[in-house]
Amino acid sequence: GSTGKPKGVMIQHRALLNFVRFIGRRWGLNEQSRIACHSNFAFDASVEDLFPALTVGGTVFIVPEEARRDVFEMRNFISRHKINGGCYSTRFGQLLTDKNSPLDVNYIVLGGEAMTNPPNISGKVFNAYGPTEFTVGATYFEVERGKNYNSMIPIGCPNYNCAAFIVDKS
Repeated sequence: GSTGKPKGVMIQHRALLNFVRFIGRRWGLNEQSRIACHSNFAFDASVEDLFPALTVGGTVFIVPEEARRDVFEMRNFISRHKINGGCYSTRFGQLLTDKNSPLDVNYIVLGGEAMTNPPNISGKVFNAYGPTEFTVGATYFEVERGKNYNSMIPIGCPNYNCAAFIVDKS
């Protein structure tokens, strides 16, 4: 967990199925999808790259260790394998893109921390939020190209068949 204390979280099959279907439909995945699985398999974010693409006949490329931590190697990996989508930690995803040279992908999903500025890509950018207990992601927001969010990019709306509530300490 993010606190440094490992935790075991039981995820129900129906929650995983709902999540997989949501991602497949919302991202527009199909048999031409070529997704980079950047996350370590021990991290719940890997589920977002693995299962949705495989259930629609797409291809998943497991990112080698040397590219997982090196922005330039990752850009080369994406280009070499004609990757067209994937999920990354917010900071890595923001470093992965270059203002002068947009990353040519259909979509990128960033999560794990607040997104301060949208990455420069040719396709859609999604800001993700969600604790592991919710089956990876709880909400997603599609960032509008060219819109100024003043460093306050929303976390968005809940996945299909789910609800989100804003509550106070009481």
